[in-house]
Amino acid sequence: MKLRSATQSDANQIYMIAKTAFQRNLLPMELLEQHLAADRVHYLINEEQTAFLSYTKFFDEAELDLIAVQPGLQGQGLGQAVLEEWLKNLGSCRVLLEVAENNIRARNLYLKFGFSAYHERKNYYPDGQTAILMEKKQ
Repeated sequence: MKLRSATQSDANQIYMIAKTAFQRNLLPMELLEQHLAADRVHYLINEEQTAFLSYTKFFDEAELDLIAVQPGLQGQGLGQAVLEEWLKNLGSCRVLLEVAENNIRARNLYLKFGFSAYHERKNYYPDGQTAILMEKKQ
């Protein structure tokens, strides 16, 4: 799996992947364009432009913001490959993320990569779901 830093020219593709993968507008185009221009939130996209990952990094901590795969390609290991490549190149730090309680596929993926739950935020999401906060030290 080869990932590259996303650029402004990737904005439309990232937006469409996010919109269809999450079935709600988690990533408005205006915000995505601001992120790409400011370079505070980092976006990595695969060469085929079918999956992306976004994260922030401050000193010795990184936070996984989003990971998304085009719906027709989900369940084929692409998300796993993106996550694995990112972690491999991230270096030594504490990695944080949040995941919806009912997102069992994502939670199992994170557990497989050594993440562990450390806190819950009840009624965190608009639909009332709990957010599971996870971390990994690498």
